[in-house]
Order: sequence, then structure tokens, then C-alpha cells
Amino acid sequence: MIRLSHIEKTYFGKGNETHALKNVNLKIQDNELCAIMGASGSGKSTLLHIIGAMDDVTGGSYLYNDIPVSKLSKKDLHGFRKKYVSFVFQNFALIERYSVYENLEVPLLARSVKKRKHIIEDAAERVGISDLLRKYPSELSGGQQQRCAIARALIADTELLLCDEPTGALDSENSIKIMDEIAKIHRTGKTIIIVTHDDEVAHRCDRIIRITDGCIL
Repeated sequence: MIRLSHIEKTYFGKGNETHALKNVNLKIQDNELCAIMGASGSGKSTLLHIIGAMDDVTGGSYLYNDIPVSKLSKKDLHGFRKKYVSFVFQNFALIERYSVYENLEVPLLARSVKKRKHIIEDAAERVGISDLLRKYPSELSGGQQQRCAIARALIADTELLLCDEPTGALDSENSIKIMDEIAKIHRTGKTIIIVTHDDEVAHRCDRIIRITDGCIL
């Protein structure tokens, strides 16, 4: 499903370069549940963003099935993300002026889905935020915002789900609940990649990919 070949990612600053990824070669099969682990600054979030077409590459090639993602235009990259990828971001990426309900409605509006209420209420119930639908992000705890972000990804219903520290803001009980929900999503045939520092989360995955200083071990 995913094939990264000799991927390089360099960030250019004032008079210096940061090599975030170095000659990364990686294959991920359809319906895998993978964890990416590494120290802070190791390149794991950069790798996730490249897989999700949120960041471009400096060198190498990225194939998603037969789609040459690394060669797509900005317009085509937007279409690719909309069709194939859902994100659960570490900073939640909720729209502050929208209620929880309206945040969950965004991916349905993007697909012009007409009967939205039942879908939103079902996703909210699955992650335990049914009583928060009329609240705004500023009124939620970090854990509640994270569950909202996960519900939004459930609603988007794409074939690839990318999670950046999905349990980072949760206590152990809610971390287990969220991983149980991610496991259910995986069983429906989705491919899921999780960046995590949590060994318990990683060991619930099919495979652990370890990255250090921009290189996959």
C-alpha cells in the first residue's frame, strides 16, 4: 500500500540545514496496524506527515498503491488527503469557533453527506463524548479534545488513519478505551499508523518501526 524509497527530508534555515529524514526505505501493507517509535526529534512526526502528504520530500519517492505522491501538485495533494487520509494530530487541530458537533461535521460536509446527525452522534458515543457535543474546544480538557479529534477521524472514514500520539493527553483508563476503538477500526480493514512514546500502545500494534536521528533501524 505504501512504499517509501530513499526518502530524504531537509529543512533549510538561516545558514543551516536540518536533516530530518535520511535515506528512509519503508513498506507498509494494506490493513497493517503499525507503531512508529523514537525519541523526540528523531523524525517520527516528519515521517508521519510525509506519509499523510502534509509535507513534501527533499529526495526519494513515495508511492501510495500506484499513486506517485511525491510527484503530485499542491492541488492534487489536497485531493489525495481528502480522499485517502485521516489525521489525529498531537495538538488536536480543532476549530476553536466551532462546537464539538460542528467540528465532527466538517469531514461530512467535505463529502457532501446529507444525513449527518446520526453519524456524528454514533462517533461521539463510541469515544465517550456524547455529552459534549454543544461545547467548544476551549471548554474541554486535553483528553476530551483528543477524543473529539479521534471521533472526527472516525467520521472521515478513509482507508488510511494516521495518529500522532493519540493517547498522549489521556489517563491510562481512557488510553485503553481509545486503543480498543482503534483496534475496532483496524478490524474493518483500515490501515493505521501510530506515532507513540507509549510501549503499551506500541505493543498492541502488528509492527513497531523504530527511528533514530532520521534513520529507520
